[in-house]
Amino acid sequence: MTPEATESEPAPTAPSEEQVGQHCLISLSHADAIWEIFGEFFEDWMDERDKLDFVDAMCAEIGITLQQMNDQIETGISNGYSVGKQIEICKIVLQKLQG
Repeated sequence: MTPEATESEPAPTAPSEEQVGQHCLISLSHADAIWEIFGEFFEDWMDERDKLDFVDAMCAEIGITLQQMNDQIETGISNGYSVGKQIEICKIVLQKLQG
């Protein structure tokens, strides 16, 4: 469980192919972590497709692909940083970018 997840509120998980069709996020080994990074920016009215569109737009704005994010998480793990800690750091950075 990541620092943000609690027993009453589990961490969000990436959508399945059945929910949204083919999307590169679904095949990534750290799809749930990437989904959680962006999760706090999702609005209640968004369905899974809207959320994926939002993630794609944020990545384009930042200038990173989902595969690059996945690879960076792997690099962080190799360097001793837990996925949970990386999620925490990414959320802080994204909040600062949002202003």
